[in-house]
Amino acid sequence: MRGAIGDSSLRSEQALQSQKHRLLQDFIPRNDTGFTEHLPLKFDNDLTGFTELEKLIGKLSIPDNGNILLGMEATGHYWFPLYELLKSKGYQVKVFNPLKVNRFRDFYIQPTKTDPKDAFVIANILRYAKLKPTHLPPKNIQRLTRVLRYRRFLTDEMAQVKNKIRCMLDEIFPEYQSIPFFFNLFGQTSRALLKMAPIPEKILALPKETWAEYLFSHSKGRLRWERALRKANFIYQAARSSIGSKVVASTLEECTRDLVYELRASPRIDSRLLREEFLPVSLEWVLLLKLV
Repeated sequence: MRGAIGDSSLRSEQALQSQKHRLLQDFIPRNDTGFTEHLPLKFDNDLTGFTELEKLIGKLSIPDNGNILLGMEATGHYWFPLYELLKSKGYQVKVFNPLKVNRFRDFYIQPTKTDPKDAFVIANILRYAKLKPTHLPPKNIQRLTRVLRYRRFLTDEMAQVKNKIRCMLDEIFPEYQSIPFFFNLFGQTSRALLKMAPIPEKILALPKETWAEYLFSHSKGRLRWERALRKANFIYQAARSSIGSKVVASTLEECTRDLVYELRASPRIDSRLLREEFLPVSLEWVLLLKLV
């Protein structure tokens, strides 16, 4: 996040620069023709740090916060809390896309990208560019965006876990996938079996009838006893002729079991929350959120 600040009526600017560890460095304007560099101001991304920033802004002696124009670069997620606080204090705040800042930097023929140069560029964008008001989406859309990003994170995480389970089964019990025992490899009954016996040796250690009873009880009525018995026999025969590795079986058995438990423990987003909190959402925003 990078930023700049100035008096919108006098068109003077002060540049603020954020380091990756959420510390800011500022430059104070001398007049309309140049800048006098100020000693670096560093503050944490918390209320105490923001109070220090307000004290620095107060030194400009501009009575009305509405006459103070601030600009910042929307880098990552660090800018949002500061943006909300500054807006609540009545400041004018402009948020710039990093690509726009990069294009404006090219005007100064500055091939290198440094924090002070970026702060200087943002200050001059405030000073010379024709600025459009910064409009954030409605609050429910902002919340929905975060929920969708979280859902995407969960989806990607679960896809990685499932792919890892498949890879391990290819080594220790390849027939489990090549001969489809279950309609859904990660369904409830299949997960229950993998927790108990992800390797052929564990399948063969107990009678077929025991596994039939196990499948029948964990299917919660989806499998009748006759079908559970046939499926258990099918799995038992595949385990007997399995070509799975015996060298790594004991090691990957525990790893596979851990990953299967992780699938069950993963949080899910309550669909009722989405309906009650975020609907109705306009078609325009739905289309935009597909790009999130």
